Amino acid sequence: LPGGGGSAMYVYSQTCGGVDNGSYILDDVAVETSQGDDEQSDYTQGESDWWDLPSTQETANAQNWVLATGYDIGTDQYSIEQAISNNEPVVLGIEVTQAFDYDSSGSYPDPSSFYDDYTSLGSHAVTAVGYDSDGLIVENSWGPYWDNGGFVHISWDWLEGTYQDSGWPDLTQAVAMVGMIHHTPVPALTSLTPTSGPVATLVTISGSGLTGATSVKFDGVAAAAPGVLSDAQLTATVPAGATTGPITVTTLGGTATSAGSFTVIPIPSITKLSPTSGRRGITVTITGRGFGTKRGTSTVKFGTKVCTRYVSWSSTRIKVKVPKKARFGKLKVTVKTSGGTSNAKGFRVKR
Repeated sequence: LPGGGGSAMYVYSQTCGGVDNGSYILDDVAVETSQGDDEQSDYTQGESDWWDLPSTQETANAQNWVLATGYDIGTDQYSIEQAISNNEPVVLGIEVTQAFDYDSSGSYPDPSSFYDDYTSLGSHAVTAVGYDSDGLIVENSWGPYWDNGGFVHISWDWLEGTYQDSGWPDLTQAVAMVGMIHHTPVPALTSLTPTSGPVATLVTISGSGLTGATSVKFDGVAAAAPGVLSDAQLTATVPAGATTGPITVTTLGGTATSAGSFTVIPIPSITKLSPTSGRRGITVTITGRGFGTKRGTSTVKFGTKVCTRYVSWSSTRIKVKVPKKARFGKLKVTVKTSGGTSNAKGFRVKR
């Protein structure tokens, strides 16, 4: 895996049952085939925290890397070498001693070590990633500060028990790991905040599998590049030309569509006034679009004066009284809604 490799603690924290007494290799394999494994660089609990379970985000990350399968193979040299030759790392169950714990030579066993290499401390799992005629190149889960950057060369003699230490084979199990598959999760959308607004509104889109989003569309109209906050959240700005409809988000895993629509509130537009001149208090009909079906908090202005008397209001026509204190002469008439302020049309207030 990238990101420093897979996290051993992501798996072990779930299989040890809250007690640091070890776990079975095939139980660990079951986690990796069902959940996957988080990258070490993403796993915030680090390389030694076995008591804290993964977070929701770390579980989501793990779904990107799922093991196809793992199976027992023979503990003989031929079977292990064949698996590694097929690009299948082999997890080994071995008996460890104090000498193994403290080894720093890069090769094990180390005849010059003065640590106890006879008394077994129990079983431990390591991963064989290469081999030569003398033994296996093994990666341990104890981090880069153990032995040779976290790796050690273990001799076949020790694994097969012919090396004189505890007097029995030190290799007890070998499990080949097949096909760590990189899955890009299919995105899903759960909520939009807000659910309505004019062009240029910043919308927060929540869901899952949103990392790497390449496109966000408002009813088919593409927004500018989305701002991905996390795997579960991104932001996008309502683009010019967008209309009311669902939002879609596209990632490498596919395209997700919102269950509900985002309502685009249009900027109002005035096409004509009737009449275009008159005294204060007369009724003026404003024709256009985007006024909204109800007035709500929307307003009409004659110059700087806001109208207070409205006769009727619809999305395309407003009837309003010219304010009593409107300035005499030619004024600009505008309509302001939650979508913005309209273009202006001229009206002459007569004395």
